[in-house]
Amino acid sequence: MVNEPDHYRVLGINPQAPRSEIQAAYRRRLRVTHPDRGGDMDEFHLVQGAWETLSHPGLRREYDLLRFGRRAARRYRKAAAPSHRKVRGWNATPASIVRICRELRGLWQERTPELLATLRFFHLG
Repeated sequence: MVNEPDHYRVLGINPQAPRSEIQAAYRRRLRVTHPDRGGDMDEFHLVQGAWETLSHPGLRREYDLLRFGRRAARRYRKAAAPSHRKVRGWNATPASIVRICRELRGLWQERTPELLATLRFFHLG
């Protein structure tokens, strides 16, 4: 992160810029830096990297959180805050577990002859 350029400066925009402004700045900078139009190849790659990061909402959020820390976390409150929801457990009573085990045992007993026949067919049994 220390050696990485500031993507917002590369595109010449504000960090709070909406996606439409980012796209317009990217296209503007692309016309200037494209090697086919006499631009610098290294600068062109910086512009491409900035666009790839800032155009994707998840990558942009991650970049902002790493780059700006708490200031960005305020902007992405819901995404940055850890979830403290309780995970609901199974409501399994001993009786329901016994019932499920009996059903599985019944299925196994029904299917065993088929499985053995299949294994014999493939010379595995």
